[in-house]
Amino acid sequence: VRAKQYVGVLSADQPMTLHKSGKDNFQVLSLSPIESNGWSLVGEVNKWVGVTQARYLEVTTTPTSILVEVTGVKGENVTVGFVSPEGELMTHSCIVPTEGVMKLTTQG
Repeated sequence: VRAKQYVGVLSADQPMTLHKSGKDNFQVLSLSPIESNGWSLVGEVNKWVGVTQARYLEVTTTPTSILVEVTGVKGENVTVGFVSPEGELMTHSCIVPTEGVMKLTTQG
């Protein structure tokens, strides 16, 4: 999935534009910082709140990737989204192991 049409960089020169909506046609926006390596952690793309301290125990940025430590219930399917430096939305789906903690990375 190409995310460039949905991903933008906000600044004083490029503020966020919001469109008028009603109760039946609304927008859900998610903001996430772009790390120094160009990657961005979107989190769980199927949730109203993609990243929480309760789910993400640790987020580590390396020069070329992001590493996240995720917690959950044994057997739970967790899908985590990242946006690459090129603007591509990438998702990783994993089943939480018996220990209840798993690590995901953007590195191949």
